[in-house]
Amino acid sequence: MHTPFRVAAAAVLCSATLLLTTVLTTDAINTTAPSSCDPAACGGLRIAYPFWLAGTHLPECGYRAYQVSCDGNGTASLKNSLWTYQIREINYGDDNGTFRITNAQLADGTCDIELRVNASSDLGLAPFTISAANHQLFFLYNCTHLRARPPPPTWAHVNCANGPLNDSFAFLADRYMPEDKWGAVPGNCTVSMMPVLGYPGAAGKDYRRLMTDGFLLQYTVDDCAGCVDSGGLCRVNTVYDILECHCPDGVSDFNICGEVGMVRRAIMLRVKARNELAGGKNGTASHDARGRNGAASHGVMGEGKEMTSPYVGIARRAMMPEVGMAQRAMMAWVKARNDLHHM
Repeated sequence: MHTPFRVAAAAVLCSATLLLTTVLTTDAINTTAPSSCDPAACGGLRIAYPFWLAGTHLPECGYRAYQVSCDGNGTASLKNSLWTYQIREINYGDDNGTFRITNAQLADGTCDIELRVNASSDLGLAPFTISAANHQLFFLYNCTHLRARPPPPTWAHVNCANGPLNDSFAFLADRYMPEDKWGAVPGNCTVSMMPVLGYPGAAGKDYRRLMTDGFLLQYTVDDCAGCVDSGGLCRVNTVYDILECHCPDGVSDFNICGEVGMVRRAIMLRVKARNELAGGKNGTASHDARGRNGAASHGVMGEGKEMTSPYVGIARRAMMPEVGMAQRAMMAWVKARNDLHHM
């Protein structure tokens, strides 16, 4: 007599269980474990935000253009629609850094000048920028005006199997400049340029090694350190490709957790700015030193230890206007959100 009721109850219980399982599964997908974006290794490289290692990290661990692939030989590569770049080294910073890459398709010992022309006109490097620390490696061919007179002594012949030896040259110029800043090149030549990092004593004749050693790129991203220092986790919104700070109470609209976190971060930024200014006046500050000092200060603050610098009190007092502005901005945002809820 009670079988239909039991069947119906069982169906309801099963549906409820399925719904609960679905909710839990969906919630698990949207909740990132703290260790899921921990730094990974490829060969001797450390891969961390803003980069992420395909097959190891979730896409939310870094930006789309920063996806790194690692082959069976431990070679890290960065790919776009045009080229494959081998990553040689990465120098991380709070919100900016550098990394050295080699164009794998151009540094394999071939001598396809036409390919280099295409490469120099569009390396497909966005959103990265070519560092001013690079040099310019020029390739010149079809130099019609040089057939009656010798080329400049700084020009080296490029040994091309498929082209005339006397018509193709390479020379190493000074610091990298955009194409619209180039001067006139003698010899009425077709010109191609590749950025190269260079080394002491390098010249045009060393073009193969220069291309193999690669060139330096710069990147600038949202600062993840402030989120981490305030107790959050840095994650990238995979829809909009922007940084989010995942806090214990949800995603922060300010990429930092809580008002206390904002105050701490403001103090740290002021102290860091003061240190960099003092270093600049003394002529002793360097990019690497600032990066290391910045990382050290983040570690101290993150561990909850008190900074012993006598300037901390001054920095706290100096930061009060910025802290007040941050608090007022947060209060205005909360008020606007509440007003929308009551409309």
